[in-house]
Formats: sequence, C-alpha cells, structure tokens
Amino acid sequence: PTSIMSLCLSIFSILTISSFALNPLIFRSHRLDPVEIGDVGFYNATYSESNATRCLYFAYGAYCSQSSLESWTCKWCKYIPNFQVTNVTQTDYLQAFVGFDVQYDQIVISFRGTHNVEDWLDDLDALQVAYPGVSGGYVHKGFYDAW
Repeated sequence: PTSIMSLCLSIFSILTISSFALNPLIFRSHRLDPVEIGDVGFYNATYSESNATRCLYFAYGAYCSQSSLESWTCKWCKYIPNFQVTNVTQTDYLQAFVGFDVQYDQIVISFRGTHNVEDWLDDLDALQVAYPGVSGGYVHKGFYDAW
C-alpha cells in the first residue's frame, strides 16, 4: 500500500507540474499559435494508455538513484530512449529530475513521491498557500515548504 500511494503521489506531481507548462497527456498533432492559445479556454485531452504509461516511467524514474538518473541508465530509462536529463536535485529526503523528451518535444519535471517519514509529515501539511509571484497560483504548503 505504501509503494502504491507513493507512486500515485509521484504521478500526481508529474501531472500537476507538467500541466502548468506542457501537459504530458496532450500530444497535439500541431503546435498552437499564440493567437490560438488566447482563444483556448480549456483543452480537453482524451486518455491514452501509451501516454499514461510513458508518464508512469518518468514517475518510476524519480525513485532511482541520482547517479543512474544523471546517466539515464536506471531500469525505467530504457523505456524512454534519448531523454536528455538536465538536472537531478537531491536534498536530504527529496529528489526530482528535469529533462527534455526529444521524442515528444516536451520538458519533463518529475518529483519523487512520498518515500519516507519526513515525506509523510510534509504530506500532512495539506493547506494551500499562495505561490509568490503568480497571481491566483496556489501550492500545497507541505510541498512548498519541503522544496
């Protein structure tokens, strides 16, 4: 149950963060022009098993060691070849990686989910707080304080 919860939180982190910049579940057949973006109020993507599985591999990767992520050689990396890791951040009990998915032309940010007691304590701090510098932006207080 703990590993399932951790995986779900990690996937949620990827989807939440990625949807702010580039939604990993939306693979458009064409890029939106700036004029089109202004006209789009809501973009409804359909579920794709292959896209969800791809996101799952990024989520699993966040649990691999820092060195295997930096060299992109962890056991999950083989499922996403040519991914370019630009940063792996590991501090105390936290870990995340950022990179560029060449195949899908997208930036990926993956945070490891709940992994230990310290993470669970941060999860309990579930209030949302205003995110500095972003009008109307809010973030989970435990996540914000941890990072």
